[in-house]
Amino acid sequence: MKSIYIAIFVLGALFSKAQTNLYNKLSSYLTGQTKELLVNQRLIAINVWSASDKNSRDLNIEFEKAFKAFDYAKLKGGNKGIIVLNINIDSNKNINSTSNANIILNKDGITKMINIQNDNADILKEMKGKSSGYNIVFDSNGKMVYENLAPASVFKSIQQLITR
Repeated sequence: MKSIYIAIFVLGALFSKAQTNLYNKLSSYLTGQTKELLVNQRLIAINVWSASDKNSRDLNIEFEKAFKAFDYAKLKGGNKGIIVLNINIDSNKNINSTSNANIILNKDGITKMINIQNDNADILKEMKGKSSGYNIVFDSNGKMVYENLAPASVFKSIQQLITR
């Protein structure tokens, strides 16, 4: 029985390290994008989507609403705002797929979310095997606070992390 607990602990530790590793890569990516974008003390969310998956496109729309509403809102614990990224799994170095993804984002009204380009192998490697509709939200310490939110719960879930 004791060995089962040890195995669960080890697996949990490995999973938590993987999530922190993803958070670190997302933070580095964001910091490298622009000097004006302050990553520290902010939530970071990411959504994996596909043009043919309505659920993942609905998630984009809901994360976009949350990003616009809470971009610089004060969060519990004194943290500030949220940054939302997206990965289009259709765009695989095919210029037509990338162009199509940009057209769909514009059509869906997605203007604020940050698109992770195909040339960012570190983040894409971390997200390998994730299907469209997969999403995750990290607090400012890199701890996963939400995973696989449904479109209807995105805004309310993010709002629960906000202090008015």
